[in-house]
Amino acid sequence: MLNQIVFSLPCYFVESAQSHKEKFETLCCATADICSAPYTSKLMETGKTVYERKFEVILLVGLTELKTQVSWIDSETVRTHLVLHVLVYLI
Repeated sequence: MLNQIVFSLPCYFVESAQSHKEKFETLCCATADICSAPYTSKLMETGKTVYERKFEVILLVGLTELKTQVSWIDSETVRTHLVLHVLVYLI
C-alpha cells in the first residue's frame, strides 16, 4: 500500500518580453505522509484488487514563503496534515 506521495508543482513563465519564449519549470517538489488517509478497494475484472485514496494538495502562498499541506475526508471530518518535506527551486 502506498503510504507516501511525492508531487511537483510546475511554474509557467515567460523568459523575456522580447523573446516570447514560454515554458514550464518545476517550482517545488514535496513529500507527504498519507498513511492515515482512508482508502477504498475495488476488485477489477482481471481479479486484481485496486486501492484508491482521495486527497487534496493545499498551497499556502505568502509574500516570502510557500507552505504545502495535504487534506482528506475521514469519516466526514476534514483532516489536514503538513507536508513532510518541500524542496523549492529558484528559477
